[in-house]
Amino acid sequence: MSSLKKSVMGIFDRWKASTCKANLQLAGKRCTLQRNKVIKSQRVAEREIAEMLRQGREEKARIKAEQLIANQKMESAYDILETHCELLYTRIQYIDQSKECPPDLICPVATLIYAEKRLTVPEMANCVRQFELKYGRTWCQQHTDNSSQDVAPKLVGLLTISPPSETMVLDALEEIANKFEVEWERPPTIEEKLATAPGALNVSSFPPFPMPSTPPSVTQHPQQVSPSASEPTVLPETASSPDKDNSGFVPNPEADEIDFEDLEKEEESISKP
Repeated sequence: MSSLKKSVMGIFDRWKASTCKANLQLAGKRCTLQRNKVIKSQRVAEREIAEMLRQGREEKARIKAEQLIANQKMESAYDILETHCELLYTRIQYIDQSKECPPDLICPVATLIYAEKRLTVPEMANCVRQFELKYGRTWCQQHTDNSSQDVAPKLVGLLTISPPSETMVLDALEEIANKFEVEWERPPTIEEKLATAPGALNVSSFPPFPMPSTPPSVTQHPQQVSPSASEPTVLPETASSPDKDNSGFVPNPEADEIDFEDLEKEEESISKP
């Protein structure tokens, strides 16, 4: 089929409840098949991990355990989608008669639209196409990236690509070791090693700090009021001694012994020719 023919057919496409109902049923069955396939692969992976632990190949067992955790998330995701497909399948007449999406079905429809771009389920893509014809592409686009926040939060977490924590990996290895009766000692995590390292600060070992029963009293000091600009500043008066001359002149004790009459006679003798 040429691209021109597909575009022409897309223009004249209309919402059909029967087409959406058939694809919802097929999508639900596809999710069931995918979930069963994941469960079988998990059983094989568990045996391989148990054999790796028995042989002491712990590093490879850890890598295999990360893949096992990812498959467990996919199993739960397919289970949620299967439930939503069955719900929409039974409510297809209600959807067909409503002009807008019913409030109690917004989450299932948004969840299918969100998962369609992240999983390989062809029948689910056909369902999303029908919802676009029913409610518009703009309405469906807001659920593709979950900007509407209407997608099931659990499914968003399951389909988020992120490596599992070290604790989750060790929990999976410990569960498999107990299931297949493998003698394996669980190693401490990095956080546990840092907490028990010499010189590590253990906050829990400190005694509790005693809290005062009553708040401490605060001594209030009188505030020193600075003189305002309009009032003149008066300096304190200092007591002056009556015998002390404040002019800065220092008397010469030898000046009291000079005879002024002798000085006058000497001046007269000098002035005579």
